[in-house]
Amino acid sequence: FAAEGWGEEAREKCKEIFWFLHTRVRERVRGALSRITTQSERTRQFQATTRSARAKWVRAKVNTSPQPKITAIYGVILLKRSRKSNLTF
Repeated sequence: FAAEGWGEEAREKCKEIFWFLHTRVRERVRGALSRITTQSERTRQFQATTRSARAKWVRAKVNTSPQPKITAIYGVILLKRSRKSNLTF
């Protein structure tokens, strides 16, 4: 160990951490740890997608949603409200 003044405990702890991380990386590469993650599959998929691709997907989703129906219903509600407000006693 190059660092002088380190005790035996510190050296052993460093070795332990090194081998723990080394083993995890090897298992990850092998595919053994691919399912053991803290992130959900959806989160990883979201992160893997580029920002421009997400923007295109959102625009396409908005363009295919049934907005005319919602607008028509909202227009009827506005029409009813305006008729009620025009009534005078």
